[in-house]
Amino acid sequence: MLYFPIINATGNTEIIEVPLNGPDLIATDARGIKYKGLDYLTTISHLRLLSSEDGIHFSEPENNASLFGSGYLERFGIEDCRVSQMGATYYLTYTAVSDNGVGVGLRTTNNWVDFELRA
Repeated sequence: MLYFPIINATGNTEIIEVPLNGPDLIATDARGIKYKGLDYLTTISHLRLLSSEDGIHFSEPENNASLFGSGYLERFGIEDCRVSQMGATYYLTYTAVSDNGVGVGLRTTNNWVDFELRA
């Protein structure tokens, strides 16, 4: 059997199980597969907060949760984040990955704990 993760429509991680010898499986590249005509990545990307005082040594603040994709257009994850600050709000733009391809996502935060997904 072959197992790989996706983020389902409710934003939860789901594991897809596919028979290795199935006639509907094309698995010639370990990074992605095609099953029943649909493309899937074999990993889910996500974002984590790291900080540095000097740009060389980094640490991850305690109690900060990772950010994962949400919904169909982010079902293979989110990555390559850029952050801009305007006033007290931080704007996170990132690459959203789905079987539709790649797109741009936006979330905001004022405290690096609570994030709001913007349409």
